[in-house]
Amino acid sequence: MALPGIFRRILALQVATSVAVILIGMIATGTATAAESAPVESPADAAEQLPPDVIAAKLSAEVAARQLEAKRLSDNDPLAALELLDQTAETVAAETSLPEATRNLLARRLERTRTDIEASAGKRRAELELDKQNAAIEAEIDRERGQKIEVDQRLAALVDQYNSLIDEQRFAEAEVIAKKAAQLSPDSVVARQLLSQSRVIRRIDTQKSLASSKGDALLDVVEDVEASSLPFVGPIEFPETRDWTDLTKSRARLAAENRSRMSPAEIEIKEKLSTPVKASYRDRPLAEVLDELAKQAKVPLHVDLVGLDSESVSTDTPVTIALDQSISLKSALKLLLEPLHLAPPR
Repeated sequence: MALPGIFRRILALQVATSVAVILIGMIATGTATAAESAPVESPADAAEQLPPDVIAAKLSAEVAARQLEAKRLSDNDPLAALELLDQTAETVAAETSLPEATRNLLARRLERTRTDIEASAGKRRAELELDKQNAAIEAEIDRERGQKIEVDQRLAALVDQYNSLIDEQRFAEAEVIAKKAAQLSPDSVVARQLLSQSRVIRRIDTQKSLASSKGDALLDVVEDVEASSLPFVGPIEFPETRDWTDLTKSRARLAAENRSRMSPAEIEIKEKLSTPVKASYRDRPLAEVLDELAKQAKVPLHVDLVGLDSESVSTDTPVTIALDQSISLKSALKLLLEPLHLAPPR
């Protein structure tokens, strides 16, 4: 039965490989007699004298060895492995003594090895990148875990301090510690509970303090009332004469200081308010009465119309004032304007 062409070539290569091995063994371990009698030939001459099948077997063995070496290098240095395959491919292409089909077969073997190495290197790069990302994520998790442990430790210390202050009834300081805990860990249930509890405790303590103070104050007032109900016995003692003199001087000094802050015109008007006037009017318009009083005291009087309107009073509103004796202008204006809910000059 005839074999396909590809199988015939493979069988020929296998036979050639066996022959090449035998020949290499004979060359390496040849007898001394043959070595002495054989003429010395150059490697190039020997290669030219070899049959094509032997050359193909030798080159196939070299390609296989280079493939193994390239796979070994690809684990650590994929670029060096690819370069070795490229050099081997150039060697195969340069072997013109072989049939083109044989050279193409060896070239395809090298190309498959090259493809495998490139795929493995690309997969390894993806794996390395994934490992790098995983390492970064793990480092971030470790950092967050360490930070959380530190926060938990600080929070535990604040809780101990808070409990000590509560036991000592230092509630305001305990509330400050609770606020620090809430700032340290805002999402912590313990911190929120401390803050809420501290506020309630402080307010309850404040209410208790106020209730106690209120009771004490009530008792003090009752005692003062009881004390004031005691009858006064004994002679009445007045301050010494010197004290009364000092009070008089003090009032005079204050009056002088008050006058010093007034302008000369204001002082004159204030003095005019003490001028005695006769006030005897019955159902006379307000403006007319004020005008006559101003003429008697020889001082101008200004009527605030806005103020009159706010009190529903007009200058024509009738007024009555009937006095048998003279009084000061200030007193007359007071008696005249106060019934109308108007303010006299001071």
